[in-house]
Amino acid sequence: MSTLGQLKARIARKLSRDDMTDEIADAIQAAIRHYQRRRFTFNEARATTITAAGTEYYDLPSNLIEIDVLKLADGDRTEPLTPRDYAWMDGVSSQPSHRGEPSDYAVFAGQLRLYPIPDGVYTLAIAYVKRLPALASDSDGNAWTDDAQDLICFRALADLYGSELRDLEMAAAMETAARQILEDLTGDTLARVSTGRLRPTAF
Repeated sequence: MSTLGQLKARIARKLSRDDMTDEIADAIQAAIRHYQRRRFTFNEARATTITAAGTEYYDLPSNLIEIDVLKLADGDRTEPLTPRDYAWMDGVSSQPSHRGEPSDYAVFAGQLRLYPIPDGVYTLAIAYVKRLPALASDSDGNAWTDDAQDLICFRALADLYGSELRDLEMAAAMETAARQILEDLTGDTLARVSTGRLRPTAF
C-alpha cells in the first residue's frame, strides 16, 4: 500500500519544489476532508445495534460520517426506518409511554434516537459512510493514499497552485483532472452496486 510519505513526494515532484513540505501536508489533509463525505467502494461500512426495552438512545460507530440507510432486521424481513430531525423527535417522543417497534430515527451528538422507544429486543442494521483512520505519519497509508491517491494528489495540486503559487491556469488544469478522476471513482462505485457485486444497503 502507498503511504502518506510517498504521496507527499509525488506532489513535490510534480511541483518541482522541495520547499513546500508543510503546504503539501496541509493540502493533502484538506483534500481528504473535501471528499470524505462522498461514498466510495472503500469507505462504505456496516454495523448492527441491538435495542433494549425502554432504551431510546444508542451509540453510533465512532467512525460514522453519514448514514446511508438504517433498517430493522427481523429474520427475513427488513424494514427501513425513516430519518427525522431532532425537533420532530422531540415532538413525538415527549411521552415515555410511546413504545413499540422502532419506525423513525434521528442522529444527534453521535447517538441514535429511536421512535417509538423500543419495547423489546430488535436488531438494527446500519449502512454508512465511514471515516478512514487518520494519516498521522509518513509511514501511514489507507485508501486515500492508495485507491484514491490520484484524486487526492490532483485536488491537493489544484489547491497549491491556486492558493500558494498563484498559478490559476495550472490550478484549473489540476481541478479538471481531479474532477475526471472523481467521476471515474464514482462510476466504479455505482457500477459495483448496480451489478450486485457490492450492495451497500442490503443486509
